[in-house]
Amino acid sequence: MNKKLVIFLTLCMALGFVFGAIGCSEPEKEHVHNFVEEITTSEYLKNKATCTTKATYYYSCACGAKSADFFEYGKAQSHSYTYYINNGDETHIAICAHDSSHAVTQKCSGGTPTVNNRPVCSGCRQEYGSLLCTDGLKFTLINNGTEYEVSGYTGSSNKVYIPTRYDDIPVTSIGYCAFYNCTRVTSITLPNSIKTINDGAFANCHSLKNVLIPDGVTSIGNGAFYYCSSLEEITLPNNVITLGNGAFYYCSMLESIVIPTSVQSIGSHAFYSCYLLANVELPDTLTTIGSSTFSYCISLKDIKLPDSLNAIANTMFYGCDTLETVTLGNNVASIGAGAFYCCESLKAIDIPASVTSIEESAFAWCSSITTIEIPVGVLSIGDSAFDSCGALETVLIPNTVTTIGEYAFYGCSSLQTINCEIDSAPIDWDSAWNLKDEYGNYHNIVWEYKA
Repeated sequence: MNKKLVIFLTLCMALGFVFGAIGCSEPEKEHVHNFVEEITTSEYLKNKATCTTKATYYYSCACGAKSADFFEYGKAQSHSYTYYINNGDETHIAICAHDSSHAVTQKCSGGTPTVNNRPVCSGCRQEYGSLLCTDGLKFTLINNGTEYEVSGYTGSSNKVYIPTRYDDIPVTSIGYCAFYNCTRVTSITLPNSIKTINDGAFANCHSLKNVLIPDGVTSIGNGAFYYCSSLEEITLPNNVITLGNGAFYYCSMLESIVIPTSVQSIGSHAFYSCYLLANVELPDTLTTIGSSTFSYCISLKDIKLPDSLNAIANTMFYGCDTLETVTLGNNVASIGAGAFYCCESLKAIDIPASVTSIEESAFAWCSSITTIEIPVGVLSIGDSAFDSCGALETVLIPNTVTTIGEYAFYGCSSLQTINCEIDSAPIDWDSAWNLKDEYGNYHNIVWEYKA
């Protein structure tokens, strides 16, 4: 066979096979979506979750196509109430941050009441409810019904909270003996509205330890804290003008007191028998300190009296047996009877030139005093003024002294000689003024003494 013919026939057969194979293959099928995939990514998100509905997503096909149908996923968001409108009746309207159409009325809640302020709602941030007030308090109207006074307490709580207002009327006063003999009360919180603490207000509250007196108080009455034997600290505000007689009588646990500059007078026995009182600060504005104010303050070692005082009252420091140093103000005119009686640790005292009289027993039984200088200007020395000052060694009496009472230097066993600037005893010097002891011995006298 012709070689070219053979090649041609072979080629035709190969092409026929190929085209025959192609002509026999089946046609390609069309893709049908199967929307069963639940994919929760943002590209398939239909609607975000709301306060009341879950988030929705479109179903998808494996090829990535989205269906018109959708499914729910997750949880509905809870309400987020971040905006409030107070209703003025201890309720508020709470509005949801996710959907302002979602609003509910709620009762105010949260916050902590005090004696001065009602609780503040944790939602609308407005005050609501009542002031902090202890059950058992008794209130009485005063000043023509414009103010309330606390007049009694019958409750069982040992912590007492007094509100600034009662029945929407201010509470301004603690009445006479309002808490008398409330022996279980350990603390009392007073509101800022209090102006007056009357006589005996907290007397005999033996367990009372702490009281913060508000700034508005201007006077503390007689015996206001009488026999509060557990009272450890007291803070006096800078508006108090007067401390009454026996105001802190026998507050035996009280260790220190700062008298503010507003105080003008301290009544008698105000700190009598405050056994632990060791620190006292007195202002320059103080004009009067009553008798026995610091008597038996047996822990008091030193004290400075202001220049504003013109007198040391009777028995002011009676029985202060650890008192070592006293600084008298430069305007003191008189040292009262028994003012430093039995101040056994007092070794010396500088009597200012302003003093004109030293009353009876003023320094009696000051057994550690070794020397005393009576300044020029003193006119009178009372009975037993230096009685039993056993360590007293020297005394100089100026020529201004016109009167000396009996036993002025009795029992001064170390005193050998009394120096007098005048030449003889005036008629108003008692005949026993220089009697030394019970045996009828007298002190030696140097007349017309010149230093």
